[in-house]
Amino acid sequence: CENAWTSDGGADVVCSTQAALNEGSYSAQMQVKAAFGTGLAAHRQITQIDLSSYQNVSFYIYASANVAANSLRLDLCSDTAGTTVVDSVTIPFAIVGGKKYPYTYKKGSALGASIQSVALTVLIDLGGSDVNVRLDNIFACNSLHLDSMIGKSGGPYYPVRAINGTSVD
Repeated sequence: CENAWTSDGGADVVCSTQAALNEGSYSAQMQVKAAFGTGLAAHRQITQIDLSSYQNVSFYIYASANVAANSLRLDLCSDTAGTTVVDSVTIPFAIVGGKKYPYTYKKGSALGASIQSVALTVLIDLGGSDVNVRLDNIFACNSLHLDSMIGKSGGPYYPVRAINGTSVD
């Protein structure tokens, strides 16, 4: 999320970067304008990766306004345009505007073996005003994710704030 994504909503979705929500220097922001409606909002092409040894996807999400549960979906895609969905992660909770949320989707089976893009899809119209949606620290994982607690046996325990490669913060 260090780079702006590609808009798939024309002038109704403006992609940029903003200060990091959690990891690195930036987070990816998609300004979804009131006129957008539903559908593929934006995608980010990545170098092809095999995620078949992982079963979970973890990331941070933020919205500038309240967003109803099941309105947004993060997709892992096998093409570079964000249209051939392999794994879908619907955000099952309501997002309170101005608050960031860590979320871990636990698929329970292997993720895709040939992922070339990540996409944001709007499933339910976000309403009559523009909404800035930001994503940060998206990664595939198994047991250690953003909902994990770490510490020594007997505590104290700390929530995982970020994972970058082999570094845990």
